[in-house]
Amino acid sequence: MPHQDILKLLEAGDYRIGFHGSAQKITAFTSAGMGRGGDLNTGLGLFTSEIPSNAAEYAQNAGELGEGEYEHVYVLAIPCKKPFSDIDRAGFYGRKDGEQLTDKASFVALRARLLSEGYDVLDFETSEDVISVCFEPERAILLAELTADQAIELQEEGLSLFDGVAILKTILEKHPDQLVAQTKKSRVADLDSPVP
Repeated sequence: MPHQDILKLLEAGDYRIGFHGSAQKITAFTSAGMGRGGDLNTGLGLFTSEIPSNAAEYAQNAGELGEGEYEHVYVLAIPCKKPFSDIDRAGFYGRKDGEQLTDKASFVALRARLLSEGYDVLDFETSEDVISVCFEPERAILLAELTADQAIELQEEGLSLFDGVAILKTILEKHPDQLVAQTKKSRVADLDSPVP
């Protein structure tokens, strides 16, 4: 999909920008890896952050834990026509005060229920970020691949992190070499981690 078409999706509010940090080389996202990670909520979908530096930190931590050697932040356009946000911390993580409240199957069932009700993304607001979980990773559009340092620089450019159009335009103008060709063939992304 041409970047001008993606800008139209962002302007219409049908998609928004999210950042996904990983130590894996990723060329596309699919549902195949959902639920394989150690955290209970990995079956929900593709986790993204609204804050580039948070995604960069996650990529660096994943690299330090030996989960890969790539340590990049992927800039995505994720569908957001109907967001779900009626979830508290215990519900989002499946734990409260260290006690497990639910299991992975419960999160898979929650995802299925929310999809059947027309939701396309779950938003969980923390004190410093909004973690957005795209229920159908195949619908996420991979726009750019930044190093952790480039993601932090993007954040420091003074952009409103809630303005996806401005973010994409800045990447198109200042980081065109980091853009991902929209026709690139993909491999399955590792979605084991619930943190962006």
